[in-house]
Amino acid sequence: MVVRRVCEWAKHQANSFLFDNPVLADPVFTTSYFVPQPVLCLVRLVVFAYCLGVLVTNMVINIVHGAGWNWAAYFTTLTYVGITMYFGFAAYNTTRACVLKQLVAREMVCRVDVPDSSQAIVAPEIVSVATSRHSSVIYVNAQSSTEEKLTDGEDQVAPEPPLLVPLLPAKKLTRQLCLATQWLLYESFVCFAPLVTIVYWALLYPMSGGFAALDDVWMGVSMHAVNTILMALEVLVFARSPMVLGHINFLLTAMTLYLGLVYFMVLVYGFYVYPFFEARYFSGYIAIVCLLVVNIVGIIWVALFMVHYWRDRAFPKWSAAVRGRLWSTSSV
Repeated sequence: MVVRRVCEWAKHQANSFLFDNPVLADPVFTTSYFVPQPVLCLVRLVVFAYCLGVLVTNMVINIVHGAGWNWAAYFTTLTYVGITMYFGFAAYNTTRACVLKQLVAREMVCRVDVPDSSQAIVAPEIVSVATSRHSSVIYVNAQSSTEEKLTDGEDQVAPEPPLLVPLLPAKKLTRQLCLATQWLLYESFVCFAPLVTIVYWALLYPMSGGFAALDDVWMGVSMHAVNTILMALEVLVFARSPMVLGHINFLLTAMTLYLGLVYFMVLVYGFYVYPFFEARYFSGYIAIVCLLVVNIVGIIWVALFMVHYWRDRAFPKWSAAVRGRLWSTSSV
């Protein structure tokens, strides 16, 4: 009985988050304050292809050099996998929204013949509204409302049934899950990316002695510096995704799971992912490192929350001002 109630509660919470959450909508995750949606779609596709190329190259080189699958246990690798997944979901969602917008706009425009052989755009007429628990679809009549005058002797043709065009797409489970995944990845890796950059360049890079080859330079810079630049550009230029202060619990859970993965690798393979995780330092050194990492994550999270708070209030005004100047310039 208790398990059943817990499952029902979890199902209700999931449905409420996916379908009754006003934030979880296409305009929030597939548009930008400054960049047009087609340009945003192209940018995210290019960045996804670049990240995927870096990730595959890193995997191949590590396997060829005999590292095996241990490379997958590094926090840097997992973070870059998450960043690649984020841009993959962001590119997919933006492409889908952009294509859907074009299709709806094309179907909404109905051209009819007029006496001077020119074309006129007829405003659609709302004919029905279909609603359900998880969707709200408005159908419009995209055909002309004008009537042709029939001359005497002509047979009257029966009118065709109205063409019903969906004005608002239904909230499908797959679409909402993709948006929710993009949101979770965004909140996680805008925070983990600078964490990787700080820890690597401040602690691990001096211990490693630098990069050995040119491909190591490319992959090292891409996975430890460019990652933060890409996510910073998402925050400040391309994305409108919000940050919820309470969602830091997801990050703390992820770091706890990663700590479990570290010692799973030690128990099964006898492999320490990072030197400061060795057992002889467990009494003090590891605890200090973990506490330091948690503090860094907390500082980054609060800083990003403040940046998002400022961005979502300042950028709409700036965007409107920029569009206004461009419009006034182009109309002269």
